[in-house]
Amino acid sequence: MFHRIVVGLDGSAPSRRALGLALRLARHHRAEALAVHVSRDPVGRLVGAAETGAMLLSGAAPPPLAPAPTRHAAELVDGAVAELRAGGVRAGGRIIPAIDGVGRALVVAAEDRGADLIVIGTRGRSQLAGLVLGSTAYHVVHLASCPVLVVP
Repeated sequence: MFHRIVVGLDGSAPSRRALGLALRLARHHRAEALAVHVSRDPVGRLVGAAETGAMLLSGAAPPPLAPAPTRHAAELVDGAVAELRAGGVRAGGRIIPAIDGVGRALVVAAEDRGADLIVIGTRGRSQLAGLVLGSTAYHVVHLASCPVLVVP
């Protein structure tokens, strides 16, 4: 039934449970999995003032900003991919920027991958906080064009 599963990671306990469930589902369905961490730091590598000034004087365009994954994000994704592969699942990982919000970024990654399931954890905020702040799970559920499994 499922061929490609995207699992969202943020390092929380629900995220780790989501990874475990994604592993079991991927193994059961012989699906491939993609572990995705959405970085909330979209700024990434900035060009120094001297370098920017030299480029402007020469007429060269500055390089695009590229999100620089933190060591924590890289370890999170690498660990998830290792766990998935150790469980017998074909797996890969990605760290992507949250330019338009974490939920939207996760949905776009799933669409790009052709995923037929997104598995994410929920942090369990109160209903009021979820309404005021918005939750990633809420956004993913409402934006995704494939099923979303939310793990408490």
